[in-house]
Amino acid sequence: MSFLVRDTKPVLGGLTLEAVDSPPDSPSGLQGPIEGQIWNDIIQRNIATRIGNTELWLDAIVLSDSASLAVPEGTFTTETTSAAETVIYASPTANFFTAQPGLYQAGNNLLNVIGKTLKFRFYGIYSAGAAATLTFKLRANSISGATMATWVSPASAATITNRPWSIVGEMSNVTTGASGTWEVHGILGTQATDATQPLVLSGDANTAAVTGPDLTASVSWVLTVTNGSANAGNTVSVRQVLFNVGN
Repeated sequence: MSFLVRDTKPVLGGLTLEAVDSPPDSPSGLQGPIEGQIWNDIIQRNIATRIGNTELWLDAIVLSDSASLAVPEGTFTTETTSAAETVIYASPTANFFTAQPGLYQAGNNLLNVIGKTLKFRFYGIYSAGAAATLTFKLRANSISGATMATWVSPASAATITNRPWSIVGEMSNVTTGASGTWEVHGILGTQATDATQPLVLSGDANTAAVTGPDLTASVSWVLTVTNGSANAGNTVSVRQVLFNVGN
């Protein structure tokens, strides 16, 4: 069952929910109300709405990616032995980050709106053959692109194997256009020493809004890592990635 919100009767603060045969303005991929079906399911987009007063909040999973997929959406790369900055994940541009007609606004990058918020989550594992810190950077488009945020882990124990790490954060648009700015913050969690202890949390290094990518064009997101040691036993990899966009 689907509903159309109409301001026609003094019910529930002026809002009336009226059943309709199919969702208004639904994409062509959805024909009628089919219980459990998510439209545009190719990259597992999930839609949830909340109505409060005149506010409509839209939270969409625009990219759900995993290294375990037979054909991942993005590119997963394991950093090994190098002490140089290395890309360990790159998102595709052929999704809702691309300027295209769709749910948001026709012909524009969906992030090119003041207040638009992108939530990001990265989960992975790492090993070390020598004590070292990890420096993660979220960049726009490439390893040489704009740095959105930086996180530095505490030093690991001399030898660890397949310990978890994660980055959870969000960026909110402050100004739009070709030189748009963002407020970007998040938390890095690492299990650097004792495997029985909780993750150690590290904040980002941002103290002000940062200049991001050209929002009048397509955008991809890149996560890099710089290992503090070039030991042959050091590896860092991403296992799962999730991006949400909120209006």
